[in-house]
Amino acid sequence: MEALVKDWMAPERLYQRLMEERNLASRPHFSPHPSRAAKVHLKPDESVSPAKFRLDPLRPDTYRAHPLTISAVREDIFFQGQDEFSILKLDYQCHHCQNEMDLQFWRHCPYCGTDISR
Repeated sequence: MEALVKDWMAPERLYQRLMEERNLASRPHFSPHPSRAAKVHLKPDESVSPAKFRLDPLRPDTYRAHPLTISAVREDIFFQGQDEFSILKLDYQCHHCQNEMDLQFWRHCPYCGTDISR
């Protein structure tokens, strides 16, 4: 399972899978160049549950999250559109805390901090 997870989560493999997607007109669904730049700011807040994000009501484009969540989240997910998440979904259950997560979002378990490749 460890080799499968590492190969599946390799940025080159994710990029390749996205570039292979086609729309109904058989044209590429994704452009190799971003059409717009987006900035997302994450602010540490221990009152937010692990693996959750809350929109900051006072700051646009800012989300509050538990520090463990911030350290676990993959930065490259913010470059994807909302519809693409279901294409790359890979459910995983942490062997340490038994919480389930979608591997495309995390570098390590956002609930307990355990390395997800084990």
